Amino acid sequence: MKKLFGALCVLVLFAVVLVAQQNATIPTMTSREYNGLKKDQVFVVMFSAPYCGPCHAAERTMMTALTKKYAQDKNVIIRKVDVENDVKPTNGMLLKDAWGITSLPTFVVAYNDTVMYSRIGYSTLSAAAVQRELEEKINNLK
Repeated sequence: MKKLFGALCVLVLFAVVLVAQQNATIPTMTSREYNGLKKDQVFVVMFSAPYCGPCHAAERTMMTALTKKYAQDKNVIIRKVDVENDVKPTNGMLLKDAWGITSLPTFVVAYNDTVMYSRIGYSTLSAAAVQRELEEKINNLK
């Protein structure tokens, strides 16, 4: 009976965590919106698409953790760009083209409109390493 109760508790906890992760969203930014922002902040941008499974996994885990960690830091802006629904600035090009994004997901740390770090791909096996790399780059630029 105790084993059954313990297993039930684990299942309920797992369901609660899963629902919480599914509701996590990172603010979306378009290339047009980026064009109008100050560039003297650290931008952490995840390029994604609705059909990209690893993009959704990264958003629910790593990007949500980064957003929470840097929520109070006004010098760090964390956003995602949906490459399928991006809006081109009137006098410029899409961020994915300007920054040479060819694969999804791609994580970029930019400062003063310059890409300082870029990482392609995401898996649960590499999640901790990718997050550490991003945090290191962010902290070096702040």
